[in-house]
Amino acid sequence: MRVPFSEYKHELAFATSLWIFSVLAGLLWYTMFPEHFEVALPADFWATFCNNAGLAIVYGWLGGLTVFLPMYWIFVNALNVARVLVALTSAHGLAGVAKFTALMIHGVPEWAALIIAAAAGLRVAREVVFWFVKRERKTDVKYWLLRGAPLVALAVVLLLIAALLEIYVTPKVLAGL
Repeated sequence: MRVPFSEYKHELAFATSLWIFSVLAGLLWYTMFPEHFEVALPADFWATFCNNAGLAIVYGWLGGLTVFLPMYWIFVNALNVARVLVALTSAHGLAGVAKFTALMIHGVPEWAALIIAAAAGLRVAREVVFWFVKRERKTDVKYWLLRGAPLVALAVVLLLIAALLEIYVTPKVLAGL
């Protein structure tokens, strides 16, 4: 089945913009109010993958039924990215930037999966809002839930790749720094 990216271009653009804005807001916040914490990578592949895939399905895709969950999920994840970047750079200086870059090995497919799953949920949310606002408008939430399944499947595959990288590659790269 072909992934219908063109049908989700507005949702993908919104999710990406929200993610970028949230990272920038998080950088500003955590720079002004720094916290000290140690960045720890998970050790269990299946726990990491199942947690992330479950979040992609519940918060991203099915969360569209609640309207706000996909946006909340993007916002919280982006804030965590900013938090880790500020913590690493404040604790390790320029070496912290290198460590953050090493974390990006698994972060990039994870962030892409987050945005893709959230876009599927945002499309469902759009239909739910239109149904509440204009009850006479014919909307088919079930259609968009099913239409978003290939996007969520792609997100789950990206999360599988991200979990493999996070458990098996990122620690080795970080150990070499």
